[in-house]
Amino acid sequence: MRNLTYFKTFRKDEFYIVYHGLGAKGGGEIVAQKLKNILGIPKNLFLSHKIREIDLLKIILNLSKARKGLFISGPRDILSIIINFFSRKKTEVYLLVPYYKTLSINDPVHIIIIILYYIIINLFAENIYVTSNNTAKWIFRGYKVILPIENSEIRNPSLMKNSILKRVNLSCRLEKERGRGSRDLNSIYKLCEEIGLYNLENERSIKIVHYGECDIDIKRCLEVKSRNAIEFKGFDPKWKESLDGSLIFLSNFEGFGLSAFEASQEGFPVYVNEAFPEELLCVCKNIQRIYSRSNHVGILEQIL
Repeated sequence: MRNLTYFKTFRKDEFYIVYHGLGAKGGGEIVAQKLKNILGIPKNLFLSHKIREIDLLKIILNLSKARKGLFISGPRDILSIIINFFSRKKTEVYLLVPYYKTLSINDPVHIIIIILYYIIINLFAENIYVTSNNTAKWIFRGYKVILPIENSEIRNPSLMKNSILKRVNLSCRLEKERGRGSRDLNSIYKLCEEIGLYNLENERSIKIVHYGECDIDIKRCLEVKSRNAIEFKGFDPKWKESLDGSLIFLSNFEGFGLSAFEASQEGFPVYVNEAFPEELLCVCKNIQRIYSRSNHVGILEQIL
């Protein structure tokens, strides 16, 4: 399977990149930085939506040296892609998220934006890259799967063995999102309830540790459902250094799963649910699939 190393075959002087750059640093910003280094993008051609939209569009319109725009911000790139196309520059799109899975009937405006985005990239993009086949639905033309990792990152170390499960880690942002949220909150609540009940019925207890930003209402709910077995560490760029125990990733949708990949490469036992693509499991031997939406088996039961 191809990964970001594929971009090393491209000419270094023909690209500029437009990335998200807003909010907490996530997978999109990490991938953007990797692409910047691989393609040797200078600072003035590494553009983000941090600046005013009108200023970003003016920069794209006036670019003369770079002949191709690589857009990785999803629907936020709609106007930038249109301006890029009509200023006669080539358009490349790298889809990091299966945006079609974010749709919710409770947000009709979001539905229109997502549909418009897919129409535009299908019409205007010269090449479309996706992080997995999970992300490729609604692409009605040729595309290339490019995993958002480099060859040097794939180590697959020996798995750390935990004879007794004492701690379960969650690493994700738990915030209110537009449309259908990426985190499977129902499954996370279910896991917390199972651990809370387990601790009540057994002599030994299991602790839950959450890394990442968390909405205050979600935090209170998690505390109640886990019977206060959960600890919140907040956002920590060095979160892997304090890890102990297993990591569980429960999502409604995933383009690839960078956090799960990174944890697996440190040798930690990692579990992902049905939302994660097969491409992730193919390159990471330390990751196991669990079934969080099953009514026949508990989540905790699958990792004990």
